[in-house]
Amino acid sequence: MDQIHFNQLDSSRLEQSSITHSNTFSEYFDSETLVYIDSGEFSFQSVSYQVTAKPGSLVFVRPGEVLIRCQLVDDKPAQIVLISFGNKVIQHFTSEYAELIAQTPRTFDVIPDAFEVCGSAILAQSLEHLFSLAKISHPQDILELRAKELLLLLIMSEHSHTFSSLLRSKTRRTSDRLRMFMDQHFKNDWKLEDFAREFGASLTTFKENFSEVFGLSPRAWISERRLLYAYQLLLSSEMSIVDVAAEAGFSSQSYFTQSYKRRFNETPSLTRRKSLNPSPELTAVNTKGASLENVEV
Repeated sequence: MDQIHFNQLDSSRLEQSSITHSNTFSEYFDSETLVYIDSGEFSFQSVSYQVTAKPGSLVFVRPGEVLIRCQLVDDKPAQIVLISFGNKVIQHFTSEYAELIAQTPRTFDVIPDAFEVCGSAILAQSLEHLFSLAKISHPQDILELRAKELLLLLIMSEHSHTFSSLLRSKTRRTSDRLRMFMDQHFKNDWKLEDFAREFGASLTTFKENFSEVFGLSPRAWISERRLLYAYQLLLSSEMSIVDVAAEAGFSSQSYFTQSYKRRFNETPSLTRRKSLNPSPELTAVNTKGASLENVEV
């Protein structure tokens, strides 16, 4: 099955994808990404949050595994435009605008992995200018400047608390280090004490950091992350279900099947049979012609 493959760690990137059949697929986002829904209806399911988005919606997605469900409207292809900010852009921005970010009141809520962004006239105009870059040849530096402009508008919007808190978290090495550590080790057959020891923290500190960063207990997050990974493997690989269960970190196939059915309301075998059908076409295309008509202003 084709996927978006929108993974660009350092540089900003602008891309539009077209989906011709209603479909569910898994995608790993390497960096913070703003998704504009041009047509079709989408659901973004991370480990701990779910966002439903219709045409005209803007959805901010944080790094991590995301289960994406696409539903076509009137059998017309669904179109989404993705703007990845890139880690270097985030780092430079937090350094350049550190004082402005510091002035924003803090929020002590857990920052969602995905959430909808309310549109505004100035944000729509900025996006329109950004999309226009796809129509002409342009230096990468121009795209980086547009990406920084978007970040500036976001921290001055009604979501300022959330975005400022997110950017503050990027300056704390513990937050990013924990996310990277868990992405690398969630499949390991370790006890929580082992995770804490390998991370270099006491069990109590590890649990506290985990709750602050993810908003879930380590056990709940690990279980959900493994299931999302297994879903991706069933759709995109030819591995047997036994091997999928083992690769995703489940020691027992029967336990994997029970957990999977409870989570996705279908057996792994049914998901695999779906993946054997002709896969829907999902292609990356030029953003020329992308429209912002549906953005709320």
